[in-house]
Amino acid sequence: MNPRPPDPAPTDSARHGVLLALLAGVLLGVTVPFAKRAFAPPMPPMFAAAWLYVTAGLAFLPAVLARRPAPARRLVRRDLRFVLSAALIGCVAAPYAYVRGLTALPSYVVGLLVNLEAVFGVLVAIICFHERVGRRRRAGLLLLIAGAVLTAALSTRGGGDGASGSTLAGVLWIAAACLAWAFDTNLLAPVSARDPRAILVIHNFVGGAIAFLVSGCLGAWWPSVPGETLALGAAVGVVGYGLSLWLILRALACLGAARTNAIFLVTSAITAVVASALVLHESIPLWILGSLALLQGGVRLVASAEPEEPSGGASGGEGDAPGTSA
Repeated sequence: MNPRPPDPAPTDSARHGVLLALLAGVLLGVTVPFAKRAFAPPMPPMFAAAWLYVTAGLAFLPAVLARRPAPARRLVRRDLRFVLSAALIGCVAAPYAYVRGLTALPSYVVGLLVNLEAVFGVLVAIICFHERVGRRRRAGLLLLIAGAVLTAALSTRGGGDGASGSTLAGVLWIAAACLAWAFDTNLLAPVSARDPRAILVIHNFVGGAIAFLVSGCLGAWWPSVPGETLALGAAVGVVGYGLSLWLILRALACLGAARTNAIFLVTSAITAVVASALVLHESIPLWILGSLALLQGGVRLVASAEPEEPSGGASGGEGDAPGTSA
């Protein structure tokens, strides 16, 4: 009897997941300066949140309608509670806070501060899923917090772009968005093995529809903004919050939440800084190198250390949950 052929090396799936997470980070990072341009006043922040996600959902709807997934990958009723809860938090609260922060900060500062999602991701895993955190991850959290504090302190003291200097309120808005997106990612992690296109469309349509209703109740059913601004905002939604989220969902199934978001956050931060300089011609200060070093070191420590006692929570046994986002 012939011996059973060996199973495919798990590293193949891991390499595929790394490439997906890298590409997702690049796509989100590139959109940061364009989002700042598209969603500046007079664009209402809640309408901007709705526009981001509804346009992303529309872009993927034909793919969902054209091809049904395999039975094992179809969403079932018990999955919907995760997707709908994530939509409420990740498509309404998070983008509203993000747009408020984006209009008050240079875009490269936003690109650095989104690494706070890794901090909140670990805290969500500890509080909601009772995950234990070892010494390496605690060290990583301290580095991430130090990097965020350094970024906030120096940018609000005039260390950033003088034409669009940072405000403490803007920093707090981005921190709130990161907290919401941390919940969003943890809630989507348990269903990451399902069809990512269906998850994306339901997640984005439901969240976007709720955001539209809230925006209308606030008196902004359809703002008076140029068509090219809406087109640019739609492109940001499709690329940064549609295609990027689809890639993250696929990477989650290969790597788990911790490693996926570590790669995603670091890549998006670096890309956002470069894109801010090239697109908006923002003057990038030298202190940003110190912030990047702290943030990257913290994210890598958080992702590389396995939890002491996996709890089987939303992080897929890997730990914490940058993004949505998209």
